[in-house]
Amino acid sequence: MSRRITSLQPVAHNAVASGGGITGMLPAAAVTADCALAGGSTTGEVPAGAIKADGKLYGGSTVGMAPGGLAFPDVAGSALVLLADHLVKTGNDVTSWTDLSGNARHFSAAGGKEPTYQATGGPNSQPAVYFNAGEVMSLAGDAFGALTEADIFAVWKFDVGGAGLLSSNCPMWFSPEAGGQELWTFTDNQIYAGPGSTVRRVWGNPALDLTTWHVMRATSTATEYSGYVGAEALYTTAVNVVDFQSTCFLGGYDATPQAYMGGHICYFLMLDHKATAGELAVIKANIASKYGAIAGT
Repeated sequence: MSRRITSLQPVAHNAVASGGGITGMLPAAAVTADCALAGGSTTGEVPAGAIKADGKLYGGSTVGMAPGGLAFPDVAGSALVLLADHLVKTGNDVTSWTDLSGNARHFSAAGGKEPTYQATGGPNSQPAVYFNAGEVMSLAGDAFGALTEADIFAVWKFDVGGAGLLSSNCPMWFSPEAGGQELWTFTDNQIYAGPGSTVRRVWGNPALDLTTWHVMRATSTATEYSGYVGAEALYTTAVNVVDFQSTCFLGGYDATPQAYMGGHICYFLMLDHKATAGELAVIKANIASKYGAIAGT
């Protein structure tokens, strides 16, 4: 026996259906104020890490979605999240890189120093931001000064073909020592880097070809500083003081003495703590789901 629908319940003023919890329909946590589907954690429905302020759907730790479907890993304590498919640009000039962590730590570029957006320039034909010499983005205001730990992950590759002053093979300038320059002399092939630490470290000469896509990781706590390139643990010490310079840079150090990287960045994640083994597995799976099997996943 069938039943005839005699009336429809009105929807809220945002004109998006809400409520539910009925199997096969919308989960109980349905719609946020930005008119986007929010989702619960029911299997087969929208994963728990659902909607951010930009109104787009983000995945949790669910795997098997199409490339780009998982925006970033569902890991608590994100201090900074940058993805090359979430930014502000004029034409292909990137003027602002939007922080998706909810902390509003947006990086910006001054006029004439904007890096270039490349829609398919990243691994797995994903978007990337290309920095040539002299192109740099910055975040002022001592945005990370309160952090007592940090775990930083960058998906990037070096470009030795970039023009101009290229004196670095590190994508981030976050260390307060000596202006925060993360330098490469091009004579000893060593990585000099110290993001999240008072001291710039000599990581060593990586076995990996840095002109290929890879994950660079820097872990900074009161009892550890470690640097990884791909799957290689290049440097570690138990002596460390966590610190960040008041103005942080991506793509180059735009002060005296100047130093710039030529290369691409497509993913940048900073946690306010050292990732647990479980969180590290989620982060690696997330990167691989979006960018494929690159070094470090």
